[in-house]
Amino acid sequence: MSSYVFPPHERTKFLLGLTRSQTITVGAAIGVLTMAAATGAVWVGMVVAAPVLATGMLSVGGTPVRTRLVQAMRFRWRNWRGTDAWSAPINGQPAGQAPCLRGVVLRLAEPRDEWAVGEPVGVVQARNNLSIVVPVAGPQMALLGEQETDEHLASFGDVLASVCGERAERAIARLSWTDVHGAADPEALARFHRERGVPGPATDEYREHIGRVAGAAADHTVYVTVTVDRSSRRAHGSRTSGAGAASDLSVVVVDEALALARELTHRGFQVGRPLSPLGLSRLLRQLGDPFAPTPLVPTLAERLALPERGQEGPGQITAHRLFVSIDGAVHRAYQLRWPARAVAGDWMRTLLAAAGGPKFTTVVFEPIAPSRSVRRLSTEMARSSSNNEVQARRKGRVTAKGDAQLAALKARETELIDGHAEMDSYAVIVVSARTEAELDERSMALERAAQRCGSARVRPLDTLHDVGWAAALPIGLRVERAEQ
Repeated sequence: MSSYVFPPHERTKFLLGLTRSQTITVGAAIGVLTMAAATGAVWVGMVVAAPVLATGMLSVGGTPVRTRLVQAMRFRWRNWRGTDAWSAPINGQPAGQAPCLRGVVLRLAEPRDEWAVGEPVGVVQARNNLSIVVPVAGPQMALLGEQETDEHLASFGDVLASVCGERAERAIARLSWTDVHGAADPEALARFHRERGVPGPATDEYREHIGRVAGAAADHTVYVTVTVDRSSRRAHGSRTSGAGAASDLSVVVVDEALALARELTHRGFQVGRPLSPLGLSRLLRQLGDPFAPTPLVPTLAERLALPERGQEGPGQITAHRLFVSIDGAVHRAYQLRWPARAVAGDWMRTLLAAAGGPKFTTVVFEPIAPSRSVRRLSTEMARSSSNNEVQARRKGRVTAKGDAQLAALKARETELIDGHAEMDSYAVIVVSARTEAELDERSMALERAAQRCGSARVRPLDTLHDVGWAAALPIGLRVERAEQ
């Protein structure tokens, strides 16, 4: 099986070995000292500049002091304003909604071609984006050989490459997949065997076996989310004959999701029908409280694949510093930092099965325009070379981290020359439990499992667990990541 190496975690320094935030801090301290010297109050300037430098330059536990300070201030501000809890449906009304889900609306879209017959197609409007959620299944990688695994990963890489290009040439703004890890449903296993299996002498024994192990068995469901934004209309119109029909963004997202579904099917994946508004609503409520029972008797609206008003999403979200409580469950969100060592192609299999269920993992891919990649790469290589020269003059040598960063930038330059596109990606893992004690135990198991995956790291999003939970939802929310 092929091995893969991720680039170093650290970002390229901005100036003379300092990050952008550190450079601004030093500039602010020099400005304060200059003004104090001009007014004859040097001691006052030193007293003011010292805490400014300490806040911007020092780190505690590997986290910059400025980051901890901003998180604490933001959390206190939200508590003071009373915006850490909510009790309102996802109905498009901004008042009363949780900050992490503000502006999220469930809508209907007109189905086309293969999706024209069946349940209605639901789309999620999140701010200025529209997203469609499609369930996808593939071959069990645990049962594949090394060559088959590499081919399977390469086929998904080809699908990602098909959505890359200049912003004016591609309609898909963002693509993500979400793995929902929960307990296996014994009735679903028995129904699958009854519908697709072959009856025989071992049928009764198999049913008994399902009843015994179903409580400990795990079920993984994968959803692929296709997201478009307002700028997608031009690219979609340039590739279709009816450019005027693309004035409605829902037409664009349905066409792009349908094209991606055909591509995935051609690559050997099993693609289901897009989730209806009711399916989206149930998925959101399941990820909010995976322990809540599912109603057995559908209402009249649910028979039409539409959620009841007031039940489109979770009923109560309360943000705490170390977790977020949603209805009857507590959650902790983690940002995954990619492995530091070379790993096999299926390295995330261990992480997805770690700590048991329920939990869900989302990996987001956002294509970067080739022109922007070239500009950013040129700037980062200039900074990295300059930082290495400064280190060589000051210390007489270049650190291994500096050499690794420059080598990774050169390798990426070679890939761009060979025609490979660049994608920005991040991953969020949300662990769920009934109690805080159970959540702490399962969180530690997840952190230990990440260490075994090529020394990957999972960073808890303290004071922002509600935002992390919303970012991991398969609804196309875009979350700006804080600089580390």
